[in-house]
Amino acid sequence: MNPSDQSEHLQAVVKAVADHFGVDADGIIDSAGGIHSSLPRARQVAMCLYRSACDLTYGEVAVTFGISSCSSVAYACEQTKEACDKDPELKALFETVLRSQTNSGADLVTAQSEYDFPRLVNLAAERMREIAYGRIKLWHGNNGYPERNLTSCLAWAWNHLHGSAALSAVEVPVLYKEKMIHVDTWMVESDVGIACEAKQLLQKGKWECIEEDIDRLSDETIRSLADLHTGRSTVPTRLYALLLADCWSANMRKWWDTKGAEGMEWDGSKLAPFTTGSVHVYEKSEGGAFGDYYWLYGWREVS
Repeated sequence: MNPSDQSEHLQAVVKAVADHFGVDADGIIDSAGGIHSSLPRARQVAMCLYRSACDLTYGEVAVTFGISSCSSVAYACEQTKEACDKDPELKALFETVLRSQTNSGADLVTAQSEYDFPRLVNLAAERMREIAYGRIKLWHGNNGYPERNLTSCLAWAWNHLHGSAALSAVEVPVLYKEKMIHVDTWMVESDVGIACEAKQLLQKGKWECIEEDIDRLSDETIRSLADLHTGRSTVPTRLYALLLADCWSANMRKWWDTKGAEGMEWDGSKLAPFTTGSVHVYEKSEGGAFGDYYWLYGWREVS
């Protein structure tokens, strides 16, 4: 969403919330702009509603409302969602405003848009590029970049986008077919939980390993990961499987993007449930050790 649209959404949200609570609209954006007993709650509701309407991170909302801590925005959203469950008029406010802003009757307190994976992965890939062309040499001889660098950059991007309210961990244990396995990365923010498996895709044998990862990222496995967070005030309910790989082959990239229809003669049927994408991280002419370098990714929502 461009800044102009965000500004229009913000104005509409602030006006609706101000009218609902009977407070000064200026005081909702700037806590010093007015004094009213309902103002703190109105600010919380406006932050949550603005975030839902524009699909923003906690950090982006914090900047708009002049708040230094992302966790304060997360707390405001949690409090507002709990209040909506108890206050039919407040829930109706959400439905009315979001319907007018999105041309949809969906209640975004409970049914939000799909998570923006291209934004997350592109930021992580840019971080990888900065590292690879910074002061850290990630390869030696014929060895490519260790897979852990993929998940490290992904976790960095996750926390960068979502601030202190976001959690991420690597090698997270979970039961799979009555055996303990480790998922490469588990990321949680508000009601979103993402399980990621990462691999280098250098040859067919590596694709066979990714096929095994796809099996491991079953709905049952990811729900089990979500159950690990039952002690949190907000349990992730929008759950996703994420595949992440890197390669130095344009044909492999084409094969991935087309889910096996072009590029290589491998069976790509296991990619069918995933929405796939790729990032051209850098070109050989920029000094790449092995040629053009690509990140490949795919995601699906747990049903």
